[in-house]
Amino acid sequence: MRSLFFIISILLLASCNKDGNLENFPVVPSERVSAINRPASEEEICDPSLPDMGEATSLGASLSQLLCNKKCTNNFEVIPESKDPQGYLAFPIPGHLGIGRCRGHAIITQQFNMLSRFQPENKVNDCGPKNMSSKCVSFYSGLIEKITKENKVAEIPGFSSLAEFSSTPAIYKILYKKVIGYSHKYYANPGHLEEEKFSRKNSVFNELVNRVKNRQQPYIGIKGLGVADHAILATGVRKIGRQEVICVSDSNQRSFNPLREDPCENYIQMVAGTPTYKTRKGQTKPLIKFNLYSDEDKRLQSYVQAWQDECQKQKSSAQECLPSPKEDGSEKMKNLNLPNSDDYSFRKEEDEPESQESVEDMIKPNPSPEMIKFQNQGASKQ
Repeated sequence: MRSLFFIISILLLASCNKDGNLENFPVVPSERVSAINRPASEEEICDPSLPDMGEATSLGASLSQLLCNKKCTNNFEVIPESKDPQGYLAFPIPGHLGIGRCRGHAIITQQFNMLSRFQPENKVNDCGPKNMSSKCVSFYSGLIEKITKENKVAEIPGFSSLAEFSSTPAIYKILYKKVIGYSHKYYANPGHLEEEKFSRKNSVFNELVNRVKNRQQPYIGIKGLGVADHAILATGVRKIGRQEVICVSDSNQRSFNPLREDPCENYIQMVAGTPTYKTRKGQTKPLIKFNLYSDEDKRLQSYVQAWQDECQKQKSSAQECLPSPKEDGSEKMKNLNLPNSDDYSFRKEEDEPESQESVEDMIKPNPSPEMIKFQNQGASKQ
């Protein structure tokens, strides 16, 4: 009996998301995070009347109006509003009771939910759940690296959701290694809070509600009665009665039923100033730790940058705008021989060589470079 009590005590003290009590540290405001979570002003919103490249020859368009960075916002609005309804890893947190691995599990899940686009109707070399040849595994492995390592937007053809994708044995092995690659030991400061008028926990709750409404899935560190140090994701906001609650994704509290329809089976609500975790099993767990972290702020900035880059790439590919000089379009800008004046009316010189349309431009819908490379490899060996 004593040995059982000792084991339970160790498990409760073991840390999955060890960070110390950050509530004793002051919040360091982030101007960038604050700007990301503000709606774009009228000056920042793309004017629908701005000409695209095709119209610019007949309209007196200024050079600044034609740059791609004028076509894509630099805040949360550049992130797609819709999210994968089955955006969870289809395997439990690795390790005994998930001790020490929930951080990696939550971060990998967040990266896919924020950066991936599943396209079951698109197929590359017939890869998908029913065909995971070595070529297909290599192809999907490259997409996983693009999302988790390069922090770029990626389309995943042949699969409908993260749940389906991660349930495939070959993909499971790759993602499992990614998850356990994250250490539970890390350094973090308190995350940015737009307002801290009330207690820290109330302010964190309000910040999370705002971020979720702004198309994000923030990483939260929690600890409480019956909950060891743990990491979860805020994935939605719902009203229960007159009170807003935060829906959370927690693989320690999941049925792993791909047909489940309620994305708010687990949620956090404020009860008399205390964040309280209510699970799908009917348990109520008051939280003594309820933290938002500075590394979450960094991930948010990287997601916004990734989607802005993707937006500009798509618009440039569709010839709706010119690549911004700060990007890879500096040489193209030089070739246009445009004077340094915002008042210059764009026109195409007759002796300007026609730009060569890439293979990616010719394929509709536009696949990613990885898809092009994979298709070419498949074609060369047929």
